[in-house]
Parts: sequence; C-alpha cells; structure tokens
Amino acid sequence: TLSTSQNGNSLFKYYPFNQFTLDALVNGYFYLASSEQLNDPIELPYDNLSADKTNLFLRPNFRLASFSNNENSMLMWSHYAENHTGLMVEYYFEGELPDGVGIDKVNYSHTTKRYKEKEHYLFNQYMLTKNKDWSYEKEVRLFAYKRDKIYYERASYPYKTGDIANAYIKSITVGYKFPESTIKLIQSIISGLNENIDNNLSKIELRRAMLSKKNFFELEYEVIN
Repeated sequence: TLSTSQNGNSLFKYYPFNQFTLDALVNGYFYLASSEQLNDPIELPYDNLSADKTNLFLRPNFRLASFSNNENSMLMWSHYAENHTGLMVEYYFEGELPDGVGIDKVNYSHTTKRYKEKEHYLFNQYMLTKNKDWSYEKEVRLFAYKRDKIYYERASYPYKTGDIANAYIKSITVGYKFPESTIKLIQSIISGLNENIDNNLSKIELRRAMLSKKNFFELEYEVIN
C-alpha cells in the first residue's frame, strides 16, 4: 500500500538511527538542543543581534527541537537521517503544551533584510528566523528555557496539561537505505508502543521510503507490516 499523508496537525522529524533516537521514541520525549548543538553556525545569534545585553539570558539557556512540515524531502533525508539510513517520525500535536514551552513556524529571510532588522523583534530574530537558504526545511520549532526534554503523551479529554505535551506518534517511516535486518527492531518498538494505545484509537503505522515507480527522482512511502 502506498501512503501519502495529508495531516493537519502533523509535524515530521528526521532522525539518524542511533541509541538517542531509540531512547526518545521508547520513552516518549522530544530532546531540545542547545545552540552549540545546532548545525547552522549562526543559529540563536544573540551575541550579534543587539548592543543591549539585558536579554543575555537567551543564550545559551533557550533550547529547541526542530520539526518540519515537509514530509518528503530528499535533502532532509540526506542531512538529518544520515543519508537515508535513518527514519522520519510523524508526530500529531493536539494543541496543549506545558507552561513555558512554545511552538511556532520559522520565518526565512534574505541575509540583507535580516541584518537591517537585527535590532527589531529580537526574540523572533533569535529563535524563529533563518536564512532563506534553509526554506526547504519548512521548519517548526518547539522551544523552552533551560529544558532539554519535553515528554509527551496521547491524552483523553478533559485534558490537564501539567508538564507533558499532548502529542503522539502517528507513523514512523524508515529511509530507503535503512538496513533491512534492523526493520524487525523498529517493528518490535512500534508493537510495544501500540500495546499502550486503546483499541478504538489508530495505531502507529510503519512505512518504508522507496524510489517512486512513477519517477525514480522522487520518494514515495509504502506501508509495511
């Protein structure tokens, strides 16, 4: 079965396949990276934004997790999923986040415009703006102050937010170069996660990326059991 997702509140995260990814999946949390861990050297550029240092707390204490509205990107599979050997997780956000946690789309701006506006909208410049070159990522950022993990769970209403985000995994897609012998491990993890989902709710779907039969320059996703 071929799957193309049309998901209103879904966000997608491309992961390398390693123990940190598995830990986050099994234990149900988003890891928030510090500025030093991000791949763009001008990320969270507080030091260069303003002569006014009263907001110096922004760096390095704000951290973020990156998601994407782009669920089918050759570049993102290459850059963030270790050249198609990793996986992409579809998270469905119901809306509620813990206090002190924000989420918003990234704006992409030409470098000249960014520089001219560097004294204005300081937090947006700092947290939610990137150079136009990155626009293919269609990035959405989850961010918080001095927090490196935000746990999530699928909640029933009425929902009390507390300290946990109301979100859940909808699907996991393995890259088209993902090791065939390791798919059983992913199936086992999904099976364990699905055991905790009520029978009347949809289970986590496992998909595999493959070169499209219609156009081998594109990827399509196939549902596997």
